[in-house]
Amino acid sequence: MDKVIIYTRKDGGVSILRPTKEQRELFDSDEQCLQDSIDKSIPNDASDVMIVSKDSLISDRTFRNAFKIDTKNNKIVHDMDKAKDLLKEDLRHKRVPLLNELDVQFLKAVELDDEKKKAKVVVNKKKLRDVTEDKRITKAEDVEELKKLLFEGIHYDFKD
Repeated sequence: MDKVIIYTRKDGGVSILRPTKEQRELFDSDEQCLQDSIDKSIPNDASDVMIVSKDSLISDRTFRNAFKIDTKNNKIVHDMDKAKDLLKEDLRHKRVPLLNELDVQFLKAVELDDEKKKAKVVVNKKKLRDVTEDKRITKAEDVEELKKLLFEGIHYDFKD
């Protein structure tokens, strides 16, 4: 079967429904099988329910929580605003241990009364807090640009 069912859930996420082999064996045609799946498996509060070709799916699931249904073209696309928010959330998560380490460095600098070290830590903490405001995120026009930032990271020099 080269068709699947896609729909938007109540929470705004997109789901993909693929009938199982056992389900397909119960019906004479793919259309009957797909309609039965819609009737039995799609929640009543779902929207944008449609049968589409498998070719209309996005194989890369890196930003799958940013999927949305393009109802004009009957396919799944990325919501770039959601994808940018997901990247920012990932960066916030990744910066936590770095901020914790900088907190330790700051406390050590306080103990040693090292004003130069304290100032450097303050600058580095600000850089980490501002990482989600990186212009490369804002200017990204597609998920490939965001994936580059996600996998390569946004790096800052925290050396003494």
